Order: sequence, then C-alpha cells, then structure tokens
Amino acid sequence: MLHRRAVLGFVAACLLIAGSINIALAQDLHLLTKGGLATDIDVGAGGNSPGDVAVFVRPLFNEDETAEVGTGAGHCTILRVGAAADWLAECSITHVLQKGSIMVEGLVRPRVAETSVLAIAGGTGKYRKARGQLLDTPIPGPDGRPVAFDLIFDLN
Repeated sequence: MLHRRAVLGFVAACLLIAGSINIALAQDLHLLTKGGLATDIDVGAGGNSPGDVAVFVRPLFNEDETAEVGTGAGHCTILRVGAAADWLAECSITHVLQKGSIMVEGLVRPRVAETSVLAIAGGTGKYRKARGQLLDTPIPGPDGRPVAFDLIFDLN
C-alpha cells in the first residue's frame, strides 16, 4: 500500500510539473507595428496582378507603444486581385525581438480591414519551439488603408 501511494504521489507530481511547463509555454505576446519601409515589385502584367510582391521592414513596438522592441520584415505575394474583398496574398514575415525571432506564414486579404490568422512556423532563441498563431489586425488610416497592425502572438 505504501508503494502504491508513493507511485501515485510521483505520478501526481509529474502531472503537476508537466502542467506547469505547459502553462509557462502557453502565452500571448502583444505588439504593434507601424511605419517603416515598403516596396511593391510589379512582376506580372502592368499594374496590380498575381505574382506581384510587396516587401517590407517595419519597427515593432510594445503593446502601449512606449518602446520599440524589434523589427518585422517579410514579403507578401499577390495571388488574386479585383475588388477589395477579392484580393488574396500569401505572406511570410519574421519578427526579430531581443531574445529571438518568430516566423509566421499564411494567407491574408490585404485590402480588407479584417484580422488575418497566420501560422507560427517557428522561431529562434527564446522562441525556438514556438508554435501557435498570429492574429494580425490592420488599423486603418483616414483613407481606409492600414497605417499600423495590431499583432497578438498566441504562442503554445
């Protein structure tokens, strides 16, 4: 009976430790990106067309915009054009932070003010085992085009 209690106690301790590890790994990282540099590369038919590429580098700020905490750099390839709601692009973006980087990939609708959900493909340093998703919400300016992006990394 004593042996059974010891085994059950050991199993319970292992589960508690495993649960603590999962809780420590599951976290959100909330950033904002705005400004920076962007270039559109017209590679297909003249004007906006599938295959065109947008390349960008933007500073990353903490949630309350009091400090620059890194850089986001990437590119989006246009897959479909037309009316604003029809636009579709595939994006690959690396967010470089002090303790490592997080890379995301996925489809976005760049001409619509809606949240895009991109997959966290991996990372480096502190984020080397990162998985989860990025919620990327455009913040529109006076003309309706995005001037900033609210980024919530759902890391697990």
